[in-house]
Amino acid sequence: MPEWKKNMASVWSISYSLDAEADLNDIYDYIADVTNESLIATKFIRRSRLIIEKLSYLPHRYPLYLYSLRIGLRVYFTETWTVAYLRK
Repeated sequence: MPEWKKNMASVWSISYSLDAEADLNDIYDYIADVTNESLIATKFIRRSRLIIEKLSYLPHRYPLYLYSLRIGLRVYFTETWTVAYLRK
């Protein structure tokens, strides 16, 4: 890991809300059910978590979502889904 990432990794931590964990579990179940392949579902969830974990390096790099009632809500659009998060 590059030195700059080591220094930044200790600044921010990622935590998932109960709803977010439930969403990831539901997505896993759906993919596994539709494809009849738990490996595909596992890979998707693993890739999703890696994308989310990257927010620990620069959480403010994505724009504020101005149409939310939650002050400070930010959004990150991936190729197939959206991550909404708060920087605390």
